[in-house]
Amino acid sequence: MDKLIKIRIFSPEKKKLLINQIQVEEVGYYAGSSNRWNEKNTQLTKDLLDSISKNDLNSINDQTFYRCPKLSLPREKMNVINEKYNTKVIRDITKADRIIVSEKFINGLFAQSWDSIMSTDDFRNVINLSRHKGKIFTSEVSEQFEKMDLQNNYFTVDVPSNYYAENDAIEELEKIVDASSKARGYHHYVPLELKSTLDEMFDNKDKLIWDSALAAKSTEDALIIDVETYTRLSQMFTGDDKDNWMLGLEMMANCNFNKSTGFIALLFFRFAENRFKATKSWNHVNVKTMRQKFEKYNLTYARHNSSPYNQFIELLVQDAGLTTFVMEAMLDTVYDNVVESTFGISAETVFEFNRSHLKLKPEYAEKCIDKNIGEVLLKETFDDLPF
Repeated sequence: MDKLIKIRIFSPEKKKLLINQIQVEEVGYYAGSSNRWNEKNTQLTKDLLDSISKNDLNSINDQTFYRCPKLSLPREKMNVINEKYNTKVIRDITKADRIIVSEKFINGLFAQSWDSIMSTDDFRNVINLSRHKGKIFTSEVSEQFEKMDLQNNYFTVDVPSNYYAENDAIEELEKIVDASSKARGYHHYVPLELKSTLDEMFDNKDKLIWDSALAAKSTEDALIIDVETYTRLSQMFTGDDKDNWMLGLEMMANCNFNKSTGFIALLFFRFAENRFKATKSWNHVNVKTMRQKFEKYNLTYARHNSSPYNQFIELLVQDAGLTTFVMEAMLDTVYDNVVESTFGISAETVFEFNRSHLKLKPEYAEKCIDKNIGEVLLKETFDDLPF
């Protein structure tokens, strides 16, 4: 990995930047750029995340585990794994058969730079333009830069904003830096103190397993939420008894996530903001494990618009959790909150648009995992024919 070197500029009093107004600091190793500020989706992180996701848990009998920090894996669920598969947690990562990590831990190995990042050639351009064209750098400053190992490095130049007084040198330098930096997007790097940890992860990437995958394995024999259980849980959360809310949340946290995905997602969509977050167990480790997988379904924005419902279906299709029941429940909610409440099209108006008209597009409806929606759609098409 190439080093990331930060050049800090201190606001000068004169037209030129002197040697004592520039600080050079190695901050870490450049890890790549992403298109969105809240995503560390660089090639480096993608390679590591993909590698972890491919590691299976089919043969963990009699193996040893090392727990990395920042896990959402309750010790109770780890104990279930230990008892069921005769496994053991050890403190020496070098002797472990498996290393348990979380997305929070992996993402925490990377930091973000809000400054523009440039290659060696781009930075040389800054030096040359600042010395010869802008007359900003003194020869002493330029010589200092030339003594540095500029090859195979990345650079970020921190130019101070001058709020109280105009400064020709700073303004000119800002223009040069902006013109020279070709890298676009949001830039990420590995801090110096975390480089050895990241190297350890890559050196042992075949051993890495997700905490969420291990938690799911611990609940393989646990409760599977079906329509009846979902109805009972909905009644518990609809009432005002907070003890029922906490009991319901614990039932969900200890169920089989993989076989209950659609129902849990729907419960998060309906109750996470006003019920789940009000329980004492919301921040318990057991519930945090579930939150790691399902909190993305807590889409509280613009419920009068189709956007949150659209996002819900897209996320659930990605998680292979869309069922006929969940689809119909979501369509009912869209009809009530968007069609009737927002547009006012109800049975009392002169317009005819009822719930039966509202459907998912076939390419989404056919992703239901519990029956062949294609056959149903085909039958409905024939039923609509005028003969």
